[in-house]
Amino acid sequence: MIGAAIIVAALIIAFAVYTTSPGGSGSSLITITASGTSSTTAGQAVFYLYVNGSGTSTQLAIANLSNTLNSVNSTLTKYINGNLSLISTQYFNVNKVYNSSRFSASESIQVTVPNAKNATGVLISLSGIPNVYINNVQATLTYNQTSMLRSQALSTAIANATAQAVAVSPTGKVSVVNITVSNYYVYPFPYALGGGATGQPVPAGTVSKQAVNSLFYSGKNQVTESITVVFRAA
Repeated sequence: MIGAAIIVAALIIAFAVYTTSPGGSGSSLITITASGTSSTTAGQAVFYLYVNGSGTSTQLAIANLSNTLNSVNSTLTKYINGNLSLISTQYFNVNKVYNSSRFSASESIQVTVPNAKNATGVLISLSGIPNVYINNVQATLTYNQTSMLRSQALSTAIANATAQAVAVSPTGKVSVVNITVSNYYVYPFPYALGGGATGQPVPAGTVSKQAVNSLFYSGKNQVTESITVVFRAA
């Protein structure tokens, strides 16, 4: 639940276009384009991990990778409420190590942690597992948060559009003819950690607690709804 954490922007941009269509009295149309914005702190964390395993054969490399992945799954279980479907594979690769007789197996995985407050615990826990690397971490809105913010933003935009229409209506009264949602967007997309200085994944064991605590975007995630409303002057 978002509750009081939702902040509805007070300033909404609106444009009014007043037209008169045929049909006599009551046929004046007013078109308003408006946008509403709501924001809150993101509720979940999404991790993009790179896991590696190596061996003297492809079978051994894959087996070592599998062992590491099992450790990752076991470690993360309590943070994802036992829902392993929140851990998904992005890609899998096996290849011979250049200029070596060894083989490497790697897997990129995405982990969605329902409670962003557990991000620190997740990274500290992963730091104890060798061959686990952090590609990046994001603080993102949950599905429920996005739905709630969209509803709030839409309501605000409609209310603003109505106020603008009433202000320009010859009678001071309007009725809604049509509402069109032109677009909506979420901003910002807060990448918390984008790998090392060279853009490469960072070993989980090298991420300090202090760094973890400062990872996430400190502001709000915004959802903006843009609409066009056609009113009829009563």
